[in-house]
Amino acid sequence: MSTILKALKKAEQENPDPENPNRSSLKLNVRTILNSRIRNQRQGFSLNPKGGIFFLGLLVVIVLVSYVLLLPDMTVQPRPAIEKKQVPQLQEIKQKEPVQMPQPLSKPAPEKKDEIFPLKDEILSIQAISWAKNPSDRIAVINNKIIGEGESVQGYRIVEIGQDEVILRLADQKFRLIFKYQ
Repeated sequence: MSTILKALKKAEQENPDPENPNRSSLKLNVRTILNSRIRNQRQGFSLNPKGGIFFLGLLVVIVLVSYVLLLPDMTVQPRPAIEKKQVPQLQEIKQKEPVQMPQPLSKPAPEKKDEIFPLKDEILSIQAISWAKNPSDRIAVINNKIIGEGESVQGYRIVEIGQDEVILRLADQKFRLIFKYQ
């Protein structure tokens, strides 16, 4: 503890308080500490206002000169209007008459209608027909199965359901299955 007392006495002798000589000078003088720090900071880089204005002006001049000299001409030229090319009129080419007159075309052959054969097999039998104007609403009961147009039964495809008959297709042949009222 004696070393601390010696240090305190030494501090009092070195830095006495000029305002109050009776008090010991142990308090820190904040103003002197701040002033010394400010002086240390100013020693690093100092720039006076005239130098700053000169530096900024020089920078602006350099940028403008480089813009004018280095960048190409930026003016936009308008595109010329599209000119329509006039197509020269072609002269009509006259054809010579043929030496022989062509024979008239023959009449087209009559279209073959698919023959519809009656179905003689006892494999299929119709129990009921529900006919409607709309083909998708038509149904028939064949061999106790409800079937619409486009569906198949035992290899036969239903082509059309009429009011009292059903037209079937097997391979390339059409067959007619007639509904018999009982």
